[in-house]
Amino acid sequence: MSLSLKQKLNNANTELTAIEGEVNTLKTQTAEAIAFHHNFVTSDENIVQLVNRTTTNASSINTLQTITTSQAAEIDQLETDIANNARNIVAINNSFTATTDLLRTDLTTETTNRTNADSNLQTNIDNEASTRLANDTTLQDNIDAEATLRTNADSTLQSNIDSEATTRTTNEYTLLSNIDS
Repeated sequence: MSLSLKQKLNNANTELTAIEGEVNTLKTQTAEAIAFHHNFVTSDENIVQLVNRTTTNASSINTLQTITTSQAAEIDQLETDIANNARNIVAINNSFTATTDLLRTDLTTETTNRTNADSNLQTNIDNEASTRLANDTTLQDNIDAEATLRTNADSTLQSNIDSEATTRTTNEYTLLSNIDS
């Protein structure tokens, strides 16, 4: 599992603090060795031990300083990476916010347009239904009037036919009667 940049930075700071503690310890030991050397210059063996100890301590100090410098460079890089990531996150967030705002505006506009179009369509449907109803009523009135006229005309026609039939029948009797006489 990979550590986050923040965790790596915390770990590096902890290690750096430990190394600084070791450097301070070595400095103290070196100072003590030098003081010891000044106090006991009479003994060659003590001087050799102190020189060896001082040399070892100086080497350890150099190693710790190299590690400290390296870790300080790593910390600087981590801080740079964190700053870059923070800028990138802000940029992504701003882009996301702008896109979300644009989508929200588009959705609101589309909702308003659809609502207005639906209202307009319903008004047109209602108007057409009202016109169709009025026209259907007029048509039915015209059909009813035509049916009444046709019924009356049919009655008149039948009456005329009946009258003509009666007249023809009467005229035939008259004609027959005249022929027979």
